[in-house]
Amino acid sequence: MKPRLPLQILAILFAICSPAHAAPPLDQAIVREAAKCYREGQWLAALEQFKVIAARASDLESTAKANFYLGECSMQLGQHDAAKQAYLRVLAAGDGAEYRSRSAFRIGEIARMTGQTAEAELALRQFLCENPHDPLSPAANSLLGDIAAEEGYSAKAIALYQTAINEETDSGSVVQSRLGMARVLLASGQPNQVPVTLGSLTQSEDSNIKLEALLLRGRAEYDAHQYERSLKTFRLASRLPVANSLVNRARLAAGWSLWKLARNEEIAEEIGQIPLDALLATEYHYLLGMMAYSKKDWTTAIGEFTQAVAEPTSSFHDAALYYLGESCLQSEQFHQAKQWDAILIDNHGDSQWADDAVWTLIQIARKSGDREEFEQASALLRSRYPRSEYLPLLAANPWIENSNDNLPAAGTSGTATFEEAVAFEREGHFDAALAAYSDLISAEGETTLRPEALWRIARLHERLKQRSESASVYKRLLADFPSFDRSAEALINLARLKADLGEQAIAENLHKELLEKFPQSPQADEAAYWLALAAADVKDSETAHTYIELILESWNQQEEATGDRHNLIRGQALCLKCQLDAEDGRWPEIRKLLNSHDWKSETGPISSRLSYWEAESDFRLGEYIAARKKYENIQLLTVGLAEPWIPMVPLRLAQLASRQQQWKQVLELVKDIDVSYPEFELAYEADYLRGRALAGLGQMSKARGAYQEVLQNELTSGLETAAMAQWMIGETYFHQCDYENAHDAYKQVMLKHRFPEWQARAALQAGKCAELKGRWQEAIQLYRQALESWQDSEVADQLSGRLEWSQRQATLEPSTLLN
Repeated sequence: MKPRLPLQILAILFAICSPAHAAPPLDQAIVREAAKCYREGQWLAALEQFKVIAARASDLESTAKANFYLGECSMQLGQHDAAKQAYLRVLAAGDGAEYRSRSAFRIGEIARMTGQTAEAELALRQFLCENPHDPLSPAANSLLGDIAAEEGYSAKAIALYQTAINEETDSGSVVQSRLGMARVLLASGQPNQVPVTLGSLTQSEDSNIKLEALLLRGRAEYDAHQYERSLKTFRLASRLPVANSLVNRARLAAGWSLWKLARNEEIAEEIGQIPLDALLATEYHYLLGMMAYSKKDWTTAIGEFTQAVAEPTSSFHDAALYYLGESCLQSEQFHQAKQWDAILIDNHGDSQWADDAVWTLIQIARKSGDREEFEQASALLRSRYPRSEYLPLLAANPWIENSNDNLPAAGTSGTATFEEAVAFEREGHFDAALAAYSDLISAEGETTLRPEALWRIARLHERLKQRSESASVYKRLLADFPSFDRSAEALINLARLKADLGEQAIAENLHKELLEKFPQSPQADEAAYWLALAAADVKDSETAHTYIELILESWNQQEEATGDRHNLIRGQALCLKCQLDAEDGRWPEIRKLLNSHDWKSETGPISSRLSYWEAESDFRLGEYIAARKKYENIQLLTVGLAEPWIPMVPLRLAQLASRQQQWKQVLELVKDIDVSYPEFELAYEADYLRGRALAGLGQMSKARGAYQEVLQNELTSGLETAAMAQWMIGETYFHQCDYENAHDAYKQVMLKHRFPEWQARAALQAGKCAELKGRWQEAIQLYRQALESWQDSEVADQLSGRLEWSQRQATLEPSTLLN
């Protein structure tokens, strides 16, 4: 059931029943009955009454209110289509601003609830654009955060949730935003940020909120390998006095923490009281199966894993299938093992566990002496899973003809240790995995698997946020095994680690080494981008352009990028090139660049940034109608985001509205900039536009206040905007016929600002003020000085004309010659 928005029913009834609105008058009994039914939650009865009220209301505002509550009743009854139509009637009424904004929000909410994600996003963004400071804006940002999270845009989701939290006016919205943000942080590998994000929710008086917050905190501790802390948190959650299925989830999570701590004897008691539904049953039996697997109790493991695979929609299903096959292998039930592995490979070939299943088939073939099956499984592993962790093992252990045992080939005694390490890593026992890989490296005579072991040690240290240790191992790997097949990837990882450690010069040299040694590798584009960015940071645009061209040439040579990382790097390179060209004023080149690359099919922050550069090129090239349409589209796409360039969008829209003298719209846009982007560096441009709009509306005193804000901003020192603001102060006085103050303001432009065109214009206006006060000699002096100092000004002809006029007037008034 949807929460009710505040009824404010008395205000509605008063408005509808007032004699000024009643024609014909409503039956008071219907009004009272509608109010009573709504308050008591009798939604169907209330709906019927509001239908009558809506039909008889005689003015648009009353119709809008009645239709709004029609929509509310329909929402409570789950009649989403009817609710949407009622809200659309509110919008069509064109009156009742409060109910219009609520209805606009509800339309987006309905689309979200009914799975129409694209429509929901558009409606919610439109709502925020039109009502940026509405009390429901946090809820809209929270819903948009949910959508971004589902689409995989973690940074965008976090920004939207944070906006909702910062603008919080509704406690329900902030709770959902904090919980949603915590989920995204976990999904994006940032568990350490989760406790701060949750804040005091783990102490909430609402047990359901507290339960969910504790689960998220426990998950963060678990992902950070703090298993004792996660166990304590999960146990705290599982003991909350609340009838919620998440309590059982907490008990299972506590069981997993115990498993990580190797306290297997406590697991059965911890999870024994869980009432099982289908999904929980899968995880329950999978955990018990893993416990038996750790003890090498293959019979029990097979029994538990067999029950775990019964629910194919569970997230544990594929892992349970793999371990079921592995348990059958270990108990030498080869036929059953092959059956389970085949199910996993055939039906879930994209699963992270599929290559493990193929490796099990290879082991079965080796043990049973079936070379044909060995070759088939080996070929499958190489072709379908070219980055599988088992390929080094396969290379180290080829088929041995006429072998009577199942031992690895001679010289590969580290194979068992390597397989043990891989198993530890797969199961999340990272310290044990590091120890096993280290044993393999230190073993005498073992060389075949040593580079792969070093690679895995470096990767594990990186996963555990042990950057220095990871960098040292990558460095050793590259030095000892220069022909390692993932050297390019090792180089880019090492460079990234060095940059994170603040060793920028070393990182830059590593990127150069990668480009030199592996120019055709998938990592070359990333190295080139970071080198371009480093060059741009020191204003070496020529070098930056050189590296960017390498990326764009690589882009043109391939029909499509080889993954999300490539798409990201190429999009970032396009953004950087646009920025460099913009700094040089190369707007036609930006347009040509964007037209020659396919980037509009992508979505997300990079696409929005490129859309901005496209609109900006139109703006700078004077194509204002096209620019305005593009900026308006970008504004919808970037609602709730907080990247530094985003305030430029409403600023440009305000400037474009100013060109068309749409002063009220200008004021609305600059107000939004003030409220939404208080740290905007170009806020003085918004102040200038506010002054223009106020002056355009005839509010000269207020306009001067806005222009003074420009002059008082220390960032405007030496800028043309300051000269323009000072000149406009003179204009406000001039239009009020206050020629003395206007004259003084114009003189300030001439004396304090170094922009010849504005100085010349100020001299022209100051001269006019002198003329109007009858001070012809002063006017003559101003015009002469201006013509001598700024003879190339656009107003030079006007200055000459005014000079001649003033000279003639001076001869006609002898008294002026005596001054």
